Parts: sequence; C-alpha cells; structure tokens
Amino acid sequence: MALIDRVHDAGQVISCMGDKITDLRSEVRELKEGPGLVVVATIEQCAINLQARLKVELAELDRQRRELQEEVREAEEALNVELQRVPEKAKEVIAEYKESSSFKLGLQRSGQ
Repeated sequence: MALIDRVHDAGQVISCMGDKITDLRSEVRELKEGPGLVVVATIEQCAINLQARLKVELAELDRQRRELQEEVREAEEALNVELQRVPEKAKEVIAEYKESSSFKLGLQRSGQ
C-alpha cells in the first residue's frame, strides 16, 4: 500500500506541476499578446516623434543663435568705427561751437 500511496502522491505532484506550467504558458501568451506591447510601441513612437520635434527646434534655435552672433559682430564693428571717429567728431563739434554766434558773443562780453 505504501508503494501505491507514493505513486499516487507522485501523480498528484506531476499533475500539479503540469497545471502550473499550463498557467505560466497562458500568462506568457497574455503578456506577449496583451496591451503591454501596444503600450511599449506607443511610447516608443511618442519618443521618436518627440526626438524629431526637438531636432527641428534645435536646428531653429541654432539658426537664431547664428543670426544673433552676426548682429553682435556687426554692432561691434559699428561701435569700433564710431569710437575711432570720436576725436574727429569732438574737433568738429568744438569748431562748430566756436563759429556759433553765442560763442562769439561770449568772447565779446569777456573782452577777448
């Protein structure tokens, strides 16, 4: 009788393990076919779209940066030209003032 009990117990263990394998295979199939893959695919597509949009935005920002650098360079050149002309302009302004009637009147009043 002990041998029959052991065979019966082994049969139950084998049956139980078979059921467990069937359940696990079913779970794997559900995971493969289920919404998990759809969600992953959707997220990957969103990431691809976002990456493309960011590349376009980066290119636009880079173009704007180059334009601004060019504007800065032009402004610096104009400033340097103006700074080089400051002594000449100062002489011109002083000469114009000396030719003005208010300067000549001031000289007459001071007796010069």
